[in-house]
Amino acid sequence: MQTDSRTAPATLVSLAGLWQSVSEKGQEPPTRDISAAFGWTTVVPLDLNQNGAVLPEGDEVMSGYWLPADPTMPVKVRQIEAYHTYPHPATFKWLARGSTTLTPLFSMEGHWAQSLFPQLASGQPAAGQFSPAGAFGLAVDGENSDDTRNDQSVDKSKGCPGPCGHHVRFFPLYDASGSLVPNAYYLVMDYSGINYDYQDNGYLVTNIKPAA
Repeated sequence: MQTDSRTAPATLVSLAGLWQSVSEKGQEPPTRDISAAFGWTTVVPLDLNQNGAVLPEGDEVMSGYWLPADPTMPVKVRQIEAYHTYPHPATFKWLARGSTTLTPLFSMEGHWAQSLFPQLASGQPAAGQFSPAGAFGLAVDGENSDDTRNDQSVDKSKGCPGPCGHHVRFFPLYDASGSLVPNAYYLVMDYSGINYDYQDNGYLVTNIKPAA
């Protein structure tokens, strides 16, 4: 790409994309391909289906609760993909550890339910930020980062030996060179008992670290 920059008039821009001829119908991209399309080298296995069992996959970091890595800065969230039933919205939420009150942060507009970079109803990017006072959990609709808060009945009916309820996963980001991006995670989730593909909604969450 040519620019009007005096110091770097020629800039290399790497492009990537995902393609499907129709929405859903077995053509949704797997979580691994979505991660790769963003240029990340994070190890995300092709098959994440453990029927909701609390088991890590690939580079996954297991933590139900998180802390701001830098308490003076907000936690930022950007929804980067949605591959769930069209045209349903999805709401990202957070809660303080020890609380039962979920605070909605933003809701993507349902017509973006089969796409990268969903938007809000306003047309703005589906994104938000918050400043927790301490440890916090994250949730998408009814699925929580704290496995014990999730419905485990369908998991068990499909063969989960227990513990179950693992419907939200966190993968640390490794860039194209294989270097870890500090305090940045790809949060993926699956609605309870659907197919455990963990790409129903995906978010880039920054300035977080696992809580003890």
